[in-house]
Amino acid sequence: MIDKSLIARCIQNDRKAFEKLYNLTLPSMVVLCRRYRLLESDMEDMLQEIYSELFISMYKYNTEKGAFMPWLKKIGLHTILKGYRKKKLNIVHIETYEHQLYDNNTSIEKLDDLDISMMVDKLPHGYKTILNLIKDGLDHSEISNYLGISKSTSRSQLARAKQMLRNQINSLKSKSI
Repeated sequence: MIDKSLIARCIQNDRKAFEKLYNLTLPSMVVLCRRYRLLESDMEDMLQEIYSELFISMYKYNTEKGAFMPWLKKIGLHTILKGYRKKKLNIVHIETYEHQLYDNNTSIEKLDDLDISMMVDKLPHGYKTILNLIKDGLDHSEISNYLGISKSTSRSQLARAKQMLRNQINSLKSKSI
């Protein structure tokens, strides 16, 4: 938890407070960047952009409206998405992948978070991006605006991502039987 007095000192341009805030929040921002498959060299640049945006926007943070870390995560997410637009990264078109359809009632009780994270990592970049953005609380309208795709493309890619995960889980289940 980030102390309100630390934030107040940052707003007053206290360099030591900025440094402390940076050190406290950096691990979370690195995890966020890795979730969106940024290369190490791109991640360094992206982290610099995220923290630049944070320090410029710091005065906008209102402690009454919520916790600091979700606010910072939203800044990080928006900065990463701006980077996607700058590089004009393409979202995978769903027609390029064929899938077998399986039962929708798949149970994942025996899988742990690491197993699921590894499965998500195996998804095509576009599918993984949409899945992560939904998990991070964006709706299809926001995703379509940030990525320059239609809402229906966002929805269909989310559906395909979920289907691919179901297929991976079913594949694991059939191997363990």
